[in-house]
Amino acid sequence: MEGTGRDLWIKGMFWLFPIIFTAGGLLWQINTTTTQVADLAEKMDTHERRESHPVTAAILEGHEKILAVLVDEQQIMRQEVQAQAVDIAAICQATGANCR
Repeated sequence: MEGTGRDLWIKGMFWLFPIIFTAGGLLWQINTTTTQVADLAEKMDTHERRESHPVTAAILEGHEKILAVLVDEQQIMRQEVQAQAVDIAAICQATGANCR
């Protein structure tokens, strides 16, 4: 009968080894997933606290410079058009032409 107890013990160990390894693998996977989720949540919080994305900020800065140049050029053109309107009005008045 000693062989029967030993056989049961060996069969029990064959059943326990896969269960123990599976449980260990599950615990490892849970810990890994928890760590990855925590890292991702931290990255998302950092990203949300930024005013804008660095690439977007650089692009916007370039657009702001171009827009400032365009506004300056438009002001110069407006001044030139106003000066031309005054000159044309003076020519029309001096020649008595009907300029409309």
